[in-house]
Amino acid sequence: MKSIPMAILLVFLTNTSLLSDPTIFPYEYKIKKKEVSKYKIFLKDNLLFCSGKDPAGQNNNMAARMILRGELSRAEKKLLFCIKMAPLFLPYHYNIAAIYIFQKKPDRAIFHLKKAQLIFPQYYGTYIQLAHAYERKNKPDMALIYYRKSLERYSRNPRVYALMGDIYFKRKQYRSALAYYRGSLKIKKNYANGLLGEAKIFFVNEKYIKTINKLKSIDLKEDYDIDYHYYLAEASYKIGDYKTAYREYKKLILNRNNRFFLTHSFLLIKHKMKMSKRFTEK
Repeated sequence: MKSIPMAILLVFLTNTSLLSDPTIFPYEYKIKKKEVSKYKIFLKDNLLFCSGKDPAGQNNNMAARMILRGELSRAEKKLLFCIKMAPLFLPYHYNIAAIYIFQKKPDRAIFHLKKAQLIFPQYYGTYIQLAHAYERKNKPDMALIYYRKSLERYSRNPRVYALMGDIYFKRKQYRSALAYYRGSLKIKKNYANGLLGEAKIFFVNEKYIKTINKLKSIDLKEDYDIDYHYYLAEASYKIGDYKTAYREYKKLILNRNNRFFLTHSFLLIKHKMKMSKRFTEK
């Protein structure tokens, strides 16, 4: 593994209200007393990536790509090494926490996210990850607290409203869930996960055609949760459109490392895909 030179890594702008886009923030990188280079950290695929060519940023990006490929053990080993060399680099803590959340090790995730919080308390994304970790601990009330802390730092984030809606949806508090889904749509018209939330409400009310129509209104060129494929598959299965159901279940199992499978059985989805295929062949 390529080593990282001993470095000083600092976030040099610690007030996100000064940023034109709080989803992107800068950091400084310097080795000993050499000239400072400035780079950016940004969120992509729910992981933090770096724009620069500095060793810390490059090693982080390498580990993040491992996570996306499902190479979690390799990524964890690399990030643990990186943290020893540069313990104040926020992306390392953020991304290793994502691994632990997926591995159902929420306490380890929380440990690193608390570190990230101390390094850069203004970054809203850390609080979203803390909320995810507390959801893994089956503490939805704590998760809601951290989602609200995230909104205190970036109030115009439709994703957080949709995520809060998901908590109420899981609790079967559908009126509250719908209010949060619609809250996300007030911030961003036609927001994918807000429309997905409305479709989920239609689904639980057994309005399967409305579910499908709402889902088909979503622009898939934007970021969206793969729950979309699950509800389109389920609703299509309910009305006897097994061809669509098979196609959508198949898209789900191709994303086995997605956080969707933290709460859904991979084997059950695979079984439903096979059943749909059998019905199409009859």
